[in-house]
Amino acid sequence: MPTPGEPIPIDNQVTVTQIRAQWSTASFGVGESSWSFIQPAANDLYLETALDAWQTYIRDLFCGYRPLGWTLNRVMAQDRWPNLRPSLMDDTGWEPIPTTTVRGLPPQCTPVISWRTGVEGRSNRGRTYWGPCRLDHCEWSNVINEAEDAITAFAEEMLYRFTGATFPSNPHFAIVSRVHDGAPVEPIGTYLPVIEYRWLARYGVQRRRLDFDWRT
Repeated sequence: MPTPGEPIPIDNQVTVTQIRAQWSTASFGVGESSWSFIQPAANDLYLETALDAWQTYIRDLFCGYRPLGWTLNRVMAQDRWPNLRPSLMDDTGWEPIPTTTVRGLPPQCTPVISWRTGVEGRSNRGRTYWGPCRLDHCEWSNVINEAEDAITAFAEEMLYRFTGATFPSNPHFAIVSRVHDGAPVEPIGTYLPVIEYRWLARYGVQRRRLDFDWRT
């Protein structure tokens, strides 16, 4: 894996696949979490590889300890570069996953994982908005009990599976940005490998900064 430095221009040597996990709740509508993966362009099955790996290693962790009525509706692999293939989708009609009677917080009240690349700047780090957790996993604004363990396990597994020693691995978790130094980067942008995560075991509100230093 390269030493953290300048963002790497996306070119014809790599592909960019975005995995999009789309979910719904009984009371609060729909939501989505997404992650980008870089792979060598020589792998013609880049969508299948990313989708299969996420489904195999990550999906069950992402679904853990959700509230009553939470359902993972579909998982999509979208070709963001070179943008030549239609999206792949697994929408096999999962039933609501939690076996609980505990309702959840509104989805805008969510734990937030911050993904870091070792390079300063908001364009060079990413976030995962986790979505709704159970009411009994909330104490004031703190994330507690199984929800705290579930989010940590998810983040650790993302790093273990998708930030290997070779880069780009097949696939490799990365932060993709269309803007560098305030200017658009054509045709799609730049990427940096994710090397670590941080999260405060507290609930925030989507599109709002939490009350600690998010800077790299």
